[in-house]
Amino acid sequence: MSLVYPGDRPEFLYEIKRILLSQKSSLSMKCRILLENNEYIWIEIEGRVVEQGINTRPLRMFGVFKDINEQKKLIESLENRNRYIESIVENMPIGLAVNYIDSGRADYMNRRFAEIYGWPADKITGVEKFFEQVYPDPEYREQLKKRIMDDISSGDPKRMHWEGVKITTEDGSHKIVNAKNIPIFDQNLMVSLVEDVTEKNELENKLRQSQKMEAIGTLAGGIAHDFNNILTAIMGFAEILQRKMKDTDDDPFEINEIVIASRRAAELVSQILTFSRMKEKEKLPLDLAALVKEAVKLIRASIPASIEIVTEVSAGSAVILGDPTQIHQILLNLCANAAHAMKLKGGILRIGLSEKHNGFYDLSVADNGGGIPPNVIDRIFEPYFTTKAAGEGTGMGLSMVHGIVKNHGGDITVRSTEDIGTVFTVTFPAYDNSPADAAIEPIPDLQKGTETILLVDDEAAVSRFISIFLSQIGYRVHSMNDPISAIELVRSGDEDLNLIITDQNMPGMTGMEFADKVYEISREIPIILMSGLEVNDLSMGSQSLNIKKFLQKPLNISTLSAAVRECLNHPE
Repeated sequence: MSLVYPGDRPEFLYEIKRILLSQKSSLSMKCRILLENNEYIWIEIEGRVVEQGINTRPLRMFGVFKDINEQKKLIESLENRNRYIESIVENMPIGLAVNYIDSGRADYMNRRFAEIYGWPADKITGVEKFFEQVYPDPEYREQLKKRIMDDISSGDPKRMHWEGVKITTEDGSHKIVNAKNIPIFDQNLMVSLVEDVTEKNELENKLRQSQKMEAIGTLAGGIAHDFNNILTAIMGFAEILQRKMKDTDDDPFEINEIVIASRRAAELVSQILTFSRMKEKEKLPLDLAALVKEAVKLIRASIPASIEIVTEVSAGSAVILGDPTQIHQILLNLCANAAHAMKLKGGILRIGLSEKHNGFYDLSVADNGGGIPPNVIDRIFEPYFTTKAAGEGTGMGLSMVHGIVKNHGGDITVRSTEDIGTVFTVTFPAYDNSPADAAIEPIPDLQKGTETILLVDDEAAVSRFISIFLSQIGYRVHSMNDPISAIELVRSGDEDLNLIITDQNMPGMTGMEFADKVYEISREIPIILMSGLEVNDLSMGSQSLNIKKFLQKPLNISTLSAAVRECLNHPE
């Protein structure tokens, strides 16, 4: 008895006692026995009673002792390994589930699988139940189910991998997952692996949107630069002609309208530049009624002819404090969404503007399209949320509209009925002061001179305008389109130059680089740097000591003449 391991003695004694009391005629058990070195080994005992005495009490037993120590160690090792593997599988960051191929019955799912899908294991007992719970939309469920079953039936492992699958959890929230199936046909098992990529997709979408906005900003900046050069010639020659007609009996109406339109275009380009830099522009008094009328022209050109536009502007002059570019953006986004809702059958797009008695204006955009489903209307202002198909929208439009409205101290509401239509209403606080009129300002006197000026600009139209204008007010002008040739002229000293006017964006050399090279030759010549881009950015980055003025294109001739005169009078 002393050979039996202490921990196994109670069971050993219990079995022996049962035999002695004739309650049992055989013995079968495993126990540990102690060795001389106080270590133990596992043995298996098999015995039976071979002779009984009075009252069937056992007199003699026959038994076999079998060394099972190695076998026991192997079993323990396998059990430990199984527990180790089970712990890894249960705690791995990827969801794992096992189903029987023939019946679809669920055999196992780890904790992460249930967390990802948001359903407890007892509610996903098989493939059919799984599809019903996780994909509540019948149409989407059948499409996805058919695709998955076809891929599985193909037997091709490469087809058993699905990305960007939309799922619905028990609480109604939505996720995006990547899933993969691994069939084990000889075991009648299908192993399913799933990864939650919702956050990853959102980050990738944000990165793509950021890159897209950066690309659009770069493109907008380039367009604005080129357009400012064109506007410089249009505005400049129009102002020259306007001055010629000042002392005649001819009606200057047409020329005045060109000047007004040029200035409005210049303001629009300035807004594009602000957008390209992603900076908030200073808010100005704006007439919403006028902005609506301007926006309708753009909207009409961009939506199908099957959609009728009706404007209902009851407010004669609705002045708010805001950024005109962003207000345009609100209108264009809301109208684009309305047009999308009516793209199949056409309809009526209504744009309304009315004054409220408590000092607010209501700007409304309504359509008679299919309406917004009740289960998504509360999410429409969320970033990247969209009901449009891939390639039709990013889900940023209404989110940006919401942000702009809030930034203007306003509010936005939506009312929608399925199969009837949707109405978005944006409320802006009224502004007490009126915006400045766009009428022609009095023509100021020009500041003239007789000095020699070198003009360097690769845009021929701009060069012609500035050369003609400066020549008309008395200056002697050398016009060059190549900065490298202009450097050689300065270096030769053939001309007694009093001032240089140069553009920033030129082939082969920027305006600031040109100014630096001029400074190496002569520190006495002041320079005016022009740009079709934002000159404030140039002035902050300039280290050229001889650049005295920065002028933003398109140029106003009175501003240009004043800048020239100031640099000539005060070259220091």
